[in-house]
This record gives sequence, C-alpha cells and structure tokens, in this order.
Amino acid sequence: MSRTLGKRGYRPCGYWGELVRFGLSGVDRKDATGPWNSFPKRITDASVSRGCGPLRGILTVRCVFLFAASFLLTSAAWGGHTLTAQEQKVLQNWLTHHSEYRISTDEDCDCADDIKQMKAGSGEVWRPVPDYHPYVVTGDFNGDGVEDFAVVLVDRTKQQKNFALIVFNGPFKAATLSPAFMESGMDLQNTGLFYGPPRPKPYRLLLGRFESDSGALLNPHGRGYQWDESERE
Repeated sequence: MSRTLGKRGYRPCGYWGELVRFGLSGVDRKDATGPWNSFPKRITDASVSRGCGPLRGILTVRCVFLFAASFLLTSAAWGGHTLTAQEQKVLQNWLTHHSEYRISTDEDCDCADDIKQMKAGSGEVWRPVPDYHPYVVTGDFNGDGVEDFAVVLVDRTKQQKNFALIVFNGPFKAATLSPAFMESGMDLQNTGLFYGPPRPKPYRLLLGRFESDSGALLNPHGRGYQWDESERE
C-alpha cells in the first residue's frame, strides 16, 4: 500500500523520489516496506536530479522533510512495545496505590521462543519487531490521534488466573490517571498484546495466544473499551 504526495504532474526528487520509484512513498510505507533498514540504500546524484530541474536543492530539502515527517507520524500512529518515561510514571503511580499488582515480565509469559520469533520476523508479511514484549504495547487504541498504552499485570495475591490487563488513554499530562479499562482474573500465559500492521485498519488492540488464529479485540467504547465478543475466545 502506498500513497504519493504532491499534485498531479509533480515529480518528487531526491530520497523521496527514490521511494516513489520503488513504490514505497506515503504515510503507510511500513505496510509495504517494514523497518527502516529495508529502504533502498543507494541514492545517486542522478536519482536526485531527475525531475527536479533548477530547484533541485530546494525540492530535495522539502522531500527529505516530508519523508522525515511521514516517518515520525507513522511511528507515533503504530506505537511499539516500550513505554515512555511519562507512561512509566503514570503506571508506577497507579501501582503505588494498588500494591497487590506488579508489572509482568517476559518470563511470566513462558513464551521465550515466540518472543524471539516476533523480534526476528517471519516472511514478507510479519516484519521484525525488535522491541517486542508480550505484555506491553503502545498505540492509538481509541483513534483520537494520541498514543495510549496497555500493560499486563500480575496479582500477587492469586496463584491461578492471576493476570490483569490495564489500559491508559493519553495524553499523559498528569502523572496520576485512572485507567480507561481493566480486567483481572485472566490466564495470559503464552499470550501477547499486538497492535498495528499487518492487521487491517482500523487498528485495534489485540490480545491473543501465540501460534493461534483466535484472540480478543478491545474496541473503543465511550471513554473506555469493551471486548469484541465476536472475536473473543
């Protein structure tokens, strides 16, 4: 999937021009190309000059700016698996008042091979996710243009079904926030959180078992979320 920027007849130049020539331009570039290091690496003077004429330098700067802006926007939209300092502060403040819970770890998942596979990627569709952690995910879950985050916790007071899913909605201007969604009493071993491509838009927060076609989607509902029962196990 690709979208070219510019009016009819405009021929992009420079690095942006190379991306267009390879069919990789636009804000949805990662749907087709995967991570940054899969972009074409050889950009020649000839490719920079094609279609740019006497304004080559100015247009090249604009092309690079548009490309950088696209990269930043798509990164924010698709999120990742690492919390920012402010997100960590919000979570830690909540845990201070709910000491029965702790942050889950990769070891709690008992899915080391699956984590390794996610970080390595699989084929052309499932691109590598270098920062993948099964119990942490960020992204614009409710479609308001602001990053949210979800974390799986462990209830220290329980021996079975001791996992809980908690979701916080951005923006995180204050360190003390109430979660937009929480569900406890879950068995989430061998289960991970997923968000973004190659799944279809609109992207939704997905909780699913590894190596399984089943899972549960969390859909926006008012200021919170609710499970899509048609998708839930």
